[in-house]
Amino acid sequence: MNNRHYIIFHNSFDKIAGTERVISSLLELLSSQEGSKITLLLASEPAPLALDIHHHVNDIVYLHNRVTLGGKLALLKTHVKLYKAAVHFLRNCNPRQQTVCIVTNPFLGVVMDIARKKLKMDMKIIACEHFAHAVSGGLSKLARSIFYKRMYVVTLTENDRKEIEQRYHPLACICIPNASPFPVTPYLTEGKEKLILSIGRLTPQKGFDLLLQAFAPFTKEYPEWKLLIIGDDYGDKPLLNQLINQYELMNNVSIIPSVNNVDDYYRKAAFYVLSSRFEGLPMVMIEAMSFSLPIVAFNCPTGPAELINGDNGILVKNGDTGELAKAMALLAGNPELILKQSVAAQHMAANYSKERINRMWLDFFEKIGV
Repeated sequence: MNNRHYIIFHNSFDKIAGTERVISSLLELLSSQEGSKITLLLASEPAPLALDIHHHVNDIVYLHNRVTLGGKLALLKTHVKLYKAAVHFLRNCNPRQQTVCIVTNPFLGVVMDIARKKLKMDMKIIACEHFAHAVSGGLSKLARSIFYKRMYVVTLTENDRKEIEQRYHPLACICIPNASPFPVTPYLTEGKEKLILSIGRLTPQKGFDLLLQAFAPFTKEYPEWKLLIIGDDYGDKPLLNQLINQYELMNNVSIIPSVNNVDDYYRKAAFYVLSSRFEGLPMVMIEAMSFSLPIVAFNCPTGPAELINGDNGILVKNGDTGELAKAMALLAGNPELILKQSVAAQHMAANYSKERINRMWLDFFEKIGV
């Protein structure tokens, strides 16, 4: 029987994004390991959870120090407070249990590494990379260069695995992609609408402003088509509403908050569009392929090039809204091409099944002695 304490350390869990879906799947896997204790450790203050994960955890602990965007000094102050709170939390952990802490960004890993050193605690730290290393800031790269040599690292793409292994020399580094929370299903024309779907947080990273710029000329040729953007507002919604009015897209574009029945929208959509400026390995693309949706995407770092092979979607130059509009028009005007690409999308999605990705996690745990 296992005698382990798994700690998942994340900033907050009150909104739904790809990282939260990954955490939910990982918690489900860990909860299946007999005899293990599972703690979801959140830097934020208490708030309603965006996903129902209570049945997969033993407890949820809040450190009351949500990490927000700001200057380097503010970031430092927040993480010093987090360090003190983490020390207090770890002092109350059972020393007879093997403790494994999985962090969702390098800075949380730094907090835990310094805290375990302070307490002389034997705890393994696994740092999960959720964004492309190429777009990382100088401060996070500095943190990796100092602390990753004492951690295990999980990346989303093979290119990032090679880069991190060569630059930072962690104890071990492995590529484990995101798993789709949905079973793979074929493309069903019944119930489909002339609908383009795009999902993500309303932030500059997701590039919905670029998507609207591309969608405006697209509607001149295909005025009956609609665009649905699903995502919680992180500050960009006023800009997006302004663009919708500017481009006179009020009758063609809708923006709604995150929903628990997102699968219903995947089933209605004809195809999916990803307009991000950068990613890691987009969960939404994997989910879309699980419903056999063809995908049009910017070739941003990283993820789209790893997921689109030319048969299951269209990859366009990063940030080129004119090419994005042409690619959407190519699919909208060719139902046969949609059906052909949907079959390839279904085949690609099989590589990201929950069963396959769970096996990779379990093999990794065994490799590092967890």
